[in-house]
Amino acid sequence: SGVKDHSSSGSSSSSSQSVTFAWSFREDRRFVVNAKDDAILVYDALHAVEGGVAERAAPEGASFGDWFAEYARRVATGYYDFGLAVPDDADTESIVLFRNEVDGVECSYEKTNGVECRASALYLPVHPHGFAYSIRLNLAADAPVEHCQLKTRRWLITNVDAAGRDRQKKVIGDGVVGKFPKLKRGGGWRDDFQADDIGALGFARAVRKGIDRQGVFIYQSFSGLMANADAMNTFEGEIDFYPNEFLEADAPPFQVKVPPFLLKRPDFIF
Repeated sequence: SGVKDHSSSGSSSSSSQSVTFAWSFREDRRFVVNAKDDAILVYDALHAVEGGVAERAAPEGASFGDWFAEYARRVATGYYDFGLAVPDDADTESIVLFRNEVDGVECSYEKTNGVECRASALYLPVHPHGFAYSIRLNLAADAPVEHCQLKTRRWLITNVDAAGRDRQKKVIGDGVVGKFPKLKRGGGWRDDFQADDIGALGFARAVRKGIDRQGVFIYQSFSGLMANADAMNTFEGEIDFYPNEFLEADAPPFQVKVPPFLLKRPDFIF
């Protein structure tokens, strides 16, 4: 997602005292200033009833100037990056709101067996999925293998409930969003994808070789709702890669770590 300035002189929420000043990239979220108390609010146009549920997009007491200054700071410092808000969709070039600046908490990074992994989440206000997450994978120039193919993922999501107890959910499956990228040393990947049922036909018949792509492979999906979005919920996991490619592997698979990153409502929402 990216913020697209869509300044409106007359748009308003259900209250005539709330003025819309920006929209998200796909115009599914709009940001308003409540003239009554200067609160910065965000509405989800797809999931909230007009005039219904909204969330604060800035800490209590923060002004529009504070909100905009924080957004500008993040863009200027590399906290956010410019790219495709939706991977593979060339029409979504924008400022990408998944944190790109590594801090080990909101954005994590680890290099395992030559595969670099950078991961972070994006809070989705008034949204049934709660959080989106982005995992970026790249086979480094000094990797011990020339190619490797993603085969299996194992996620561990820690959801802190209202009583402060950790509720852990494990997710195991083949590929990521139907993709089995074959990473290339130094960057780029072959975009292999699932075209049929692997269980019924087997990998060789169900997964097709894709086109070669440049850059870093990016995978995005949803974590699901957290019991308490303000708690220290986390996401982490492992991915199995095969040297060369799954059907022609010349060595056993190796694991790539997806280090923990936070699923927590931020102070500022953009």
